[in-house]
Amino acid sequence: MVDIDWTAREIEALGRALRLSPPELARELPVAASTMREWLDGKTGGMRASSKRLLQSVLDAAPPEAAARFAAEIASGQGDSTSSASSAEMASAELSRISSAVVVDTTVQAPSNLSGLAGCDDLHGFLGIDMTTAGAALVYPTFELSPEAVVAIEAVGIPRQHVFGKVNSVFPVAHRIDVPVALADNDFRALLYVHQLLQRDTRIDTVIVPDHEAVADPDRPLISFGLSSNDVTHMVLELPNPMFSVENATRGNEFLEYVQLADGRVFSSSYQRNVGLIVRLRPSPQLYPHRWWFLCAGLGPRGTSGAAWLLATHWRMLQQRVGDNQFVAVISCRTFSDQTTVLEHLYIDDRKDGLE
Repeated sequence: MVDIDWTAREIEALGRALRLSPPELARELPVAASTMREWLDGKTGGMRASSKRLLQSVLDAAPPEAAARFAAEIASGQGDSTSSASSAEMASAELSRISSAVVVDTTVQAPSNLSGLAGCDDLHGFLGIDMTTAGAALVYPTFELSPEAVVAIEAVGIPRQHVFGKVNSVFPVAHRIDVPVALADNDFRALLYVHQLLQRDTRIDTVIVPDHEAVADPDRPLISFGLSSNDVTHMVLELPNPMFSVENATRGNEFLEYVQLADGRVFSSSYQRNVGLIVRLRPSPQLYPHRWWFLCAGLGPRGTSGAAWLLATHWRMLQQRVGDNQFVAVISCRTFSDQTTVLEHLYIDDRKDGLE
């Protein structure tokens, strides 16, 4: 990774390279509009390391042509009369990275002859006609106490309202709560990232449903959150020619599962870095050629939420690369923040699946 100072000059260049206005770039990161204005006014001396990582992650996830525009502008000194040797070295290194990325992309992505809206530069095109017109079900997994756990709790006389508590509360009072089902914080945080995107940038109607309801009534566009915890994932894996599989890890691995893509690549998580997936597929290509299902899934506490954050903030980058094809985007993120998420690998399935 190239070390970039991220002054106002580099931030302006990044926006121009991505064809984004300052407000659009602020949403893409995301940061407050007031923060973006301060940066562009030259107040970047006290910029936090986390903000620099955000900017770097956007550049790293940019399409090769956008990254090339950024590097060329920095190298030419456009927008700033002082062009230093360090800037030239940075641009040269960045261009080298881009060249390598272009070679890798050409081995993965094949041109598509399919028709559809995904070639259009808009979020509705990326999500598909069916979701745009019929709405989207946002699907979260639910969990219940296992029968063995219920028997054990009852055996020691713990009331059901005491099974869950508030460990870090500052109030020394009883907290009683009925929890018929439990939700994972990271799965619901992932759902909120995507829900915010849809509410802010589209008019798509959404309904939020648990996974057992989605599996019982799957005849609709949906966006699902969670890997093996969500029954929608298992429903997808039973479709013909799945683009990935979830495998049991051998003893001694940090996590119990790993993911294998249809191209043979294998990905697993560690306690330092979690892996996630963004999947787009046609569940019924012959009956509903314009219907997409999306999965945001992960291994580890940040995998699912990191995948949803990247989908919500960098969907344009994915749209430009995948066209009208099914795909699996593999991401990784540090375990302390969803916003450290970067794209690791992009598998694009250009099979027409009966659409020709």
